[in-house]
Amino acid sequence: MRHYTNRIVALALFALTLLSAGWALQKDKVQAQNDEAVLARGKEIYEARCKACHRSDGKGTMEEMDLTDTVWKHGGTPQDIEKVIREGVKDTGMRPIAGDYTDGDIKALVKYVLKFSADSSPAPAAEPTKPPATPPPA
Repeated sequence: MRHYTNRIVALALFALTLLSAGWALQKDKVQAQNDEAVLARGKEIYEARCKACHRSDGKGTMEEMDLTDTVWKHGGTPQDIEKVIREGVKDTGMRPIAGDYTDGDIKALVKYVLKFSADSSPAPAAEPTKPPATPPPA
């Protein structure tokens, strides 16, 4: 009897493991779809409001407008970038967009803008390869 109980418990644990793995995969799929929707909204706003100065590739019409490098004059955290987008930068062409878009829209734009520098970051250097070992002289 004990032998069957152990098998039942083992099968139940296995089934729970499969279910939780399935739930995790579904959650990841939903998250990926949400990320795609957020980036699409960010791109839509960027195309309407930012592309004229920062260009469609993010390189900017002037060096200080380049979004593809990792140089952020007013801070490079998502919060810093959100503040610049929301409030603009006094005495520059960077105008505020607060009031024109929702908080979610602005966060989507931040996520999209950050993608420019993430996409252009240099790939990690490959580890140097060692030359093949030469056999000792005979």
